[in-house]
Amino acid sequence: MAEQYRIGDRSFRTKADYALALADQKKIETLRKTRKLDEIKEIDRLLLEMRGGRVLFRSILGEDFREELEERKKELAENAQAKTKKGSKNTLKIGKSVSEKTSGKINEKNVKKSKKSEAKFGKKPEAPVKSLDEYDDKMRAEILKELKKREKRRRLFVALCRVRCKIIHKLILSDA
Repeated sequence: MAEQYRIGDRSFRTKADYALALADQKKIETLRKTRKLDEIKEIDRLLLEMRGGRVLFRSILGEDFREELEERKKELAENAQAKTKKGSKNTLKIGKSVSEKTSGKINEKNVKKSKKSEAKFGKKPEAPVKSLDEYDDKMRAEILKELKKREKRRRLFVALCRVRCKIIHKLILSDA
């Protein structure tokens, strides 16, 4: 019988996938220890870093962690709203997310400067990047669905390239 690679309720087909998942699990544990995940601002900051590519995960455990953070953020927001409705003085501070703070600082002067500098170096100006939080739930689900589809397509392409390289390598060795 084939060897089973499991972490929690997730199972992995190959040893390589399992090794990536173990590394992700270690990274998640480190993040939980070093970050204050009971504060909405800190959760927003971490989610923004994950979306921006500063914190990368290479297995489904990363997606599970991201979903856990989203749920935790909603839970904290609901608790804060419930406390403010009751009129309690001990409420959680809910500030603007990191993306909302930075989006207000962009003005026409900065945009003109960046367009001029891009024109000097022959780059086309890029459209402003929106945070996933700026979309409603239905659109966010569609975006994530499309991203997952692209990731599957990318993995398939990489796998096919590997097979092709192995075949070419064998052909080269057989000719030599």
